[in-house]
Amino acid sequence: MVWLRAAASEILARDEPLLFPETQTKSAARMPPLLLPVAAALDRHLGHRAGALLVGELRQVRRYLIDREIKEEVDQRVRRCTTGCRVLIGHSLGSVVAFEYVRQNPRHRLDLFLTLGSPLGLRTVRSLMPNPRYGAIRRIPNHVGSWVNLRDPSDPVACAGNLAAFWPGVVDQRVDNGNDPHAATRYLGKRETGEAVRTAVPGWADV
Repeated sequence: MVWLRAAASEILARDEPLLFPETQTKSAARMPPLLLPVAAALDRHLGHRAGALLVGELRQVRRYLIDREIKEEVDQRVRRCTTGCRVLIGHSLGSVVAFEYVRQNPRHRLDLFLTLGSPLGLRTVRSLMPNPRYGAIRRIPNHVGSWVNLRDPSDPVACAGNLAAFWPGVVDQRVDNGNDPHAATRYLGKRETGEAVRTAVPGWADV
């Protein structure tokens, strides 16, 4: 819970007070008391249910990164379904899983690594990764043609900021997903997503 509180607090304004909410929603009622002030502050900062969304997503990210058995099972499944792929897309937790695939498979050439609504900008998330500095010392990994990161500024999971600050060479782009800022379908439906794929794999639409 302390880790989750620290992660959520990263995206709050420094002067944002962490006050216990006067009323609790159904989602907040299932949340540990320690996290209620952070969730309430995120709701004020980013909109209704932003806190519950961020906490829920980060719980999954943390479990993937610290539970070796779960991580190995997930990583194996990704390896089995990515044979021959040229474009790797990861949304939310999927972007962390995809990053791990790129790190573990340096012989797999990718034309495009596309991250959507990613929590990789959070220092607390990177602190749990096996090698968070992978690809950050010089540039993005050599076997990745390009890395494009799309984020909605209102998406609580991606609100830590751009990824180029940590991985030089990442192309960060802002999008507006309307009233559902973290939705995978909104990210996938953006013109920027299609343009990234078209640029990385010319002629893909003709296949």
